[in-house]
Amino acid sequence: MAKFQTRSIILGVLLTFSYTLVGRNFPLQHFTTENDLPSNTIYRLYYDSKGFLWIGTDKGIVKYNGLEFERFTTSDGLADNEIFSFQEDYEGRLWMSTYNGELCFYKDGTFHTWINTPYLKKSASHSFIDCITIEKDSSIIILHRDKSFVLNIKGNKCNSFLLKKDKYLFNYILHLNKISENRYQVICRDQSFIIDTVCNVIANSLHRNNESFLVSFDTYKKYFFSAKGIYSNNQELQMKFGKALATLFIYSIYSDKNNWFIGTGNGLFINNDIQILQGNTITSVLQDTEKKYWISTLDNGIYCLEKNYSNTNEYNSVYTGKIKYAKAIGKYLFFTTDKSNFYRFENGKAILLFDYFKNFGKHFKNKNEWEFHISPNTFGEGIDDKYRYYNIESNFSFIIDKINSNTPAVHVFEKGKFLYTNIKELLFGRDTIYIRTPDSISIIAQSKVNPHQSLKIYKVRNAIKRGRVFGVALAPDNTLWYSSADNVNKIISLTAVPQKQFGSIIFKWMQIAGIYVVGITPNNQLLICRNFENKNISVESIAGENFVWDKLYKLNDTTFLVSTNSLYRLLSLHTNTKPVIRVIENNSLPMLAEYICSNDSICFFFKKGTITCIPINDLFIQHQAPVIFFNTFKTRNNTYPIKNEMVIRYNESKNISISFSPFSFGSKSIICEYSISKDSTDYWRPLNNNEINLFDAGYGDYVVKVKAKTLSGDFSPPYVFSFTISKPFWATWWFFMLVGLAVGGIIFYIIRINQKRVAREKNYLEKELSALRLQMNPHFLFNTLNSIYSLSKIKSSRTPDVVHKLSEMLRYVTYKSGKPLTTISEEMEMIDTYMELQMVRFESKVTIKKDISIDEPATMIVPLLLLPLIENAFKHGIGTREDNSFIHISIVLKQKILRMEVRNSIAPESVTEEGYEGLGIPNTRRQLALLYKEYELTTSDSTGIFVLELMINTNSYARIKLSDSRR
Repeated sequence: MAKFQTRSIILGVLLTFSYTLVGRNFPLQHFTTENDLPSNTIYRLYYDSKGFLWIGTDKGIVKYNGLEFERFTTSDGLADNEIFSFQEDYEGRLWMSTYNGELCFYKDGTFHTWINTPYLKKSASHSFIDCITIEKDSSIIILHRDKSFVLNIKGNKCNSFLLKKDKYLFNYILHLNKISENRYQVICRDQSFIIDTVCNVIANSLHRNNESFLVSFDTYKKYFFSAKGIYSNNQELQMKFGKALATLFIYSIYSDKNNWFIGTGNGLFINNDIQILQGNTITSVLQDTEKKYWISTLDNGIYCLEKNYSNTNEYNSVYTGKIKYAKAIGKYLFFTTDKSNFYRFENGKAILLFDYFKNFGKHFKNKNEWEFHISPNTFGEGIDDKYRYYNIESNFSFIIDKINSNTPAVHVFEKGKFLYTNIKELLFGRDTIYIRTPDSISIIAQSKVNPHQSLKIYKVRNAIKRGRVFGVALAPDNTLWYSSADNVNKIISLTAVPQKQFGSIIFKWMQIAGIYVVGITPNNQLLICRNFENKNISVESIAGENFVWDKLYKLNDTTFLVSTNSLYRLLSLHTNTKPVIRVIENNSLPMLAEYICSNDSICFFFKKGTITCIPINDLFIQHQAPVIFFNTFKTRNNTYPIKNEMVIRYNESKNISISFSPFSFGSKSIICEYSISKDSTDYWRPLNNNEINLFDAGYGDYVVKVKAKTLSGDFSPPYVFSFTISKPFWATWWFFMLVGLAVGGIIFYIIRINQKRVAREKNYLEKELSALRLQMNPHFLFNTLNSIYSLSKIKSSRTPDVVHKLSEMLRYVTYKSGKPLTTISEEMEMIDTYMELQMVRFESKVTIKKDISIDEPATMIVPLLLLPLIENAFKHGIGTREDNSFIHISIVLKQKILRMEVRNSIAPESVTEEGYEGLGIPNTRRQLALLYKEYELTTSDSTGIFVLELMINTNSYARIKLSDSRR
């Protein structure tokens, strides 16, 4: 016992004095030519009124929106590739200090020089532009390095006056500004002058305390300084330099109102107490819209310092190798490296608490055997809440007690019966240590741990039926839950009890917080299980899109840090609201850290010997929504700078391209959507670049909206731009009026022509119809007179009666045939009279059968339309000799449909050149075509019988309307 205690005390004394002092740094982003900068030589950074960062180099300039670098050179219209500084005036013109001395500014996507802007006269000086000042009257003062003349530009007018080559006004001018239209103040190193435009000295005065000043410019201010410190424009000392700054050459000065940033030839000083980027020449410092600090160097590109840099600490070269285990308790951070050495880290110091090789190296044959023994996954380790470090393995299990003190004590256990060769993890319950191996769960009772005895380890029953142990987690009641290949289990009294409420869910990594189980599944799903101990749990799934879920780190009872193969994410759990997960966009975080742990306030990231310490609250900081600026409006032939209420000619609207610039200095990537409509309705579509294309747009008023979001934030309010495509001439009111008049005139002309044509056709058809009737009337009369002639020869007593019937027929023909219509009953009377006359002539030669059925005697029909068909039967159906000649006539009128059938024998000697139809049937067919829309007339002459069939829809009479002038 005494021997063991002595060993512990000696180790404690040795450990107290074994530590490494490491340097504190701030996490910095570094941009060089490898990040698409044109050069690592950076002269100046400038922040314009829109928020873009401009970078002047010796190989062109760069416009940076926080997402990508846009480079410009002389091939883009720049006056010179070497640009020393920038200055923006009140008209939005960005002036540039060129090495060749040529005047140049940038506005609305175009570089203006003396070539394309006449008032920018070609420079008469051969030295570079040394100073550009924006005056209160909105004019610009430009001073070249040789100080030979002063340029004053106001609006589109450029004036100049010469400076005398005086020893003061030539070699030592620091700054020149305009007092009035004809008065200028010239500030030199040791005194100031008031001069006029012909360089007469009106007044001069020495600087206070005979100080000799230099001047430094940032975006909006100028700073005077000397070896003593920084002065205001009134020569009041604002910051006194310490010894280190007093001996260095100062290149730039910047103030954020709380701190001074002084760029020197040996790094950047923050006030007098912090120095970073030693060995670099700092040419300028400024802040972006997210209050991050951008630092340019003369030969090493650009650095970016987070706005909360004082909260974030980065300690380099803390350890060698890789981290196997780490835990933060209170103000202490403990970790183990892959050499199995155990450290405590505090106040920038890494204190070695246990050197594994020094203590156990003698038990190994050589170093290779030792390195194989301590390879990953050979033993488990962990720290309980009593500041005891446990290391459990097959050969050497030990405890380091009081690891938070200056005298930690090591206790080595005797070998036991259970040999664990692949321990994955130790978890600490209230009085229980859980040991996880790939295929088992075991338990150690902490209260029964005795360094003088072997560890008593109890194996959990039914822990694994097949497969392996995956994720494990401690519940708030200190019970262990774990996932196997079959299900999720809970350990109760050394027995694994399957939790059926999880079904077939498998977690390869899991954590428990409150009522939630959060886990990562083998198929890359993040599952959030609410009320996990109830039978009916609710499960929400979040799929990894374009990334892979890695591990879960519990920050507190409601928040998890989730690592992926790209960005980190925060998962927030609340009892009454839906879980929220969002991307952490903090450039201070080392990507793909080896290990992550946290205490109540700080999150620690380990990577390649560096420990980065970030306040947990800083992980929740959300960046500003991206800002959108519309740039140019391109048509097929022209490019226009975008202005409000633009009007574009219709002939330019076939192919429209609207470019815009988003910027966000707080995000690694942004998502944009746009909408184009003619009304207030939004139709949001995703955008893959910074250009909106519109093809074959019609005329009218258009509203373009663009919104953007960072990976972690919400969409910004839409940025709106409206334009109008003017109406083409054919869409104007006067064109419609002219077209209406022209069309009306043409229609009127066509109607008049058509009316005349219809009148001519109607007149022609009436004449044709009259001719057809006149053709039939003599024919009918001729046949009747033949009958009378035959009777007169034999002096028949029927002759008077026949003459009377003829007179009735002539009366009908005379008065009715001139009318367009007559009743069907009158037409039937006419037919009866005609047949009686014919019977007088052929009574002994023909058998006549007549069947007439009329349902509406008042139905109107064209007069003398049916008579030629019956006349045709008498003409061709009766021979000259006695034979069996016959004529069967059927006329039926039912519901306005007239059907007529005439059957007659055929007398061969009666056939003429016209055939059996003669003149009557073609004549009737033509009249039907002229007078009725719906009719059908067919004939047939088979087996010596001639058959005529006629169908007329009496309601379809509408073809032509004959005049009713004849009576």
